[in-house]
Amino acid sequence: MDNHINQSLYADSIKEATKVEFLASSEELFLYAVSLYNSMMWGRKIDRENLRSKKRVKKLGRTSRV
Repeated sequence: MDNHINQSLYADSIKEATKVEFLASSEELFLYAVSLYNSMMWGRKIDRENLRSKKRVKKLGRTSRV
């Protein structure tokens, strides 16, 4: 697993976490920011996998039915 941190995305997650009013401490802010960051990274991973899957289906000449 790649442990490289996307600094820009991490900064965005901290910025968004500071907008949340129910966080009571800096520890909660940090944990919330890390959770946001992990969620965004997971979403990017899923988007890449879906794109690869669509390209594979297109290359095989099949259409995807959902």
